[in-house]
Amino acid sequence: MSDNTDTNATFSTFVGHDKRLPSLDWTADVAIRYRHFKKTMSHHAGKTHPFLPTVIDTCSDTEALAEIVKQYAAVKPTPTDATITDAAAKAEDELRYDMELLEYRLQISTKKKEVIEFHLECGKFYFVVLRQLSSLIELQLTTIPDYDEKVKNRCSLSGLFESLDQVILGN
Repeated sequence: MSDNTDTNATFSTFVGHDKRLPSLDWTADVAIRYRHFKKTMSHHAGKTHPFLPTVIDTCSDTEALAEIVKQYAAVKPTPTDATITDAAAKAEDELRYDMELLEYRLQISTKKKEVIEFHLECGKFYFVVLRQLSSLIELQLTTIPDYDEKVKNRCSLSGLFESLDQVILGN
């Protein structure tokens, strides 16, 4: 009597929205497949924005935001020195202050734009990941308390991977 059991019986036929990316479905070896899924998503995210892999790997956007803030750190310039009496030196000091203030404002503006861009890219990639999940995994995610409020409604990429870790790895 021959054994006709399928060795891949635990694998699902589910394929995510993007066939170039791995999909994630609830199978017997979901924890092993999740590690590959997370690693591939991290690699793919790095092509979109340099800080997205950090969000995926750590399940937090704190480090990425801190790095953005550090890159665009600016020291507020000191105003002109009131003790200067020479008119030429005073004008030169005022010009220095105005230029430093302009540079400071530019750095602050750039930092704000980078933070906004980072959040937009996180939101976009949230949907890329979500479309690669099976409906069974999505159903498992909704069983987490406050999932809708903290993850789904905010389109939180870090929250999504934290929730996936919790559901799949049991963290």
